[in-house]
Amino acid sequence: MKANAESTLVFVVLVSFVLTPINMFVVQGGSLTREEAIEISRNALIVQEALSKNKGTMLIEADYWSIDYISVEREKGPGDIMEKLPDDHGVWRVRWINDAPGYHILHFIDELSGQVLYEMWFIAG
Repeated sequence: MKANAESTLVFVVLVSFVLTPINMFVVQGGSLTREEAIEISRNALIVQEALSKNKGTMLIEADYWSIDYISVEREKGPGDIMEKLPDDHGVWRVRWINDAPGYHILHFIDELSGQVLYEMWFIAG
């Protein structure tokens, strides 16, 4: 009987070690990688247009903005970008730049949902 109880306890502990990471991933939904954020941004119509006109040669910058960093930026003052960013998780800031003919594109992408929260772009002639 004692051996059975110990075996059951060991089994329960092992199962909990296996299920805990799976449960955490499902509950939290996982967060986007840098590459995934760039790919989401790349699929935007304005980026597609810029890439087609620039033969795919554009500088790409992708920076992760944590909750803490967003909070510090909000303290600097209000802004239309800051209002659209989440309060409880981070975002990816993806910039596409090509100075000839002058495409500058900015996306903020939610790290959990993959949604483009903010898009800004201009074409300098």
